[in-house]
Amino acid sequence: MRRGEERRAADAARADHASARNCAESVLRAVTAEGGLPAVPESAGSGFTSGIGNTGCLCGALAGGVIVLGAYAETEGSAPEARRLRAEELSAEFLARFKERWGSTCCRVITRGFVPGTREAAARCAEVTENAAALAAAMVGDARAEAGSARRHGARDVTAAAERLAKGTLAGAGAGLAVSAAGALLAGGAPAGGLPPLLLALAGLALAAAAERGAPALRRAGRALHVAGLAGSALALAALTAPPARAALAAGLAGGGAWSAAGALAFAALAVPAALRAYELGRYR
Repeated sequence: MRRGEERRAADAARADHASARNCAESVLRAVTAEGGLPAVPESAGSGFTSGIGNTGCLCGALAGGVIVLGAYAETEGSAPEARRLRAEELSAEFLARFKERWGSTCCRVITRGFVPGTREAAARCAEVTENAAALAAAMVGDARAEAGSARRHGARDVTAAAERLAKGTLAGAGAGLAVSAAGALLAGGAPAGGLPPLLLALAGLALAAAAERGAPALRRAGRALHVAGLAGSALALAALTAPPARAALAAGLAGGGAWSAAGALAFAALAVPAALRAYELGRYR
């Protein structure tokens, strides 16, 4: 957002607060409206009056900003895990900057020394609300500006991406295994080729990698491949109960070549995310 838009968000939040909305509702309404973000029900912030349910903590203006940043993360069009991690990243920064400005995240601490219900207390809350709306609006603007450039999210996002690539690879290999088994049965026991699992595993990997760019059509195609892979694997296992199919697959495995490459690719698809997950558990436990 431009400076003027941040100012408008701050002014709108103050005006909403003056119209008897609480801090969270005011931040939600102002920033989503000025930032063109997905609609968030005003009632999502209704429980943050004088803290959560009048308990004095958490500050409603802070809560409203976190909800707004989650709504913004949805607009980046990333995969669900990446959207969640993006919202976490922005929310952590928002909390740190809010706490630096006000010294606390609790309503009762921020308003200490002000008598509830007085004009002075209302002015204090309006100031916090206005500031939080401006900060959230500024962060949305900054995030939009950097959305087109590469970001580093850390090990957890790398792990999530690796798992999605692995699922795509294994889904393609499963579909290819079904093709090989079906070919073996139709050929009456002739050696099954190893190319279908290898080629479809590579296709699944390529599709998953392309889907990381956030194209909805590619994500739908990836989900379709996952379903096909699961169904294909089940059909292939059922087909292997037939002696001709078992003999054909055994002959293909003995021949090496594409089957060996397909097996190595499948092993890597399992091993790489497993290693990253082990690192993540050690790093973030």
